[in-house]
Amino acid sequence: MKTEYTNRYRDVITFEKKDNVIEMTGFTEHYRVGGWPGETEMPNYKFSMIDPSGGPYITAQAEWHGEEMGGTDMGSFLPEWAGLKIEYITVEDKLAKLHLCH
Repeated sequence: MKTEYTNRYRDVITFEKKDNVIEMTGFTEHYRVGGWPGETEMPNYKFSMIDPSGGPYITAQAEWHGEEMGGTDMGSFLPEWAGLKIEYITVEDKLAKLHLCH
């Protein structure tokens, strides 16, 4: 399944679901990622959020100080993908892989 999202800067971001991963392409070199405390290695680092310039801001499900954080429901900006949630995010060059929860 493949779909596109146009962010507020009119960048077209492509999301393609392949098995248990959504590949995200089309974002510029301007983006932020964040992770869990104590984890700093790249590449193959498991991030908990990605924020391309212009959006969309995407977070993974996580536990923070003993509190469960729900993460982004992909349906919040791609209605046909409602219910899909992210476990963690990896980034290689201009490809983000959003690993789905089981």
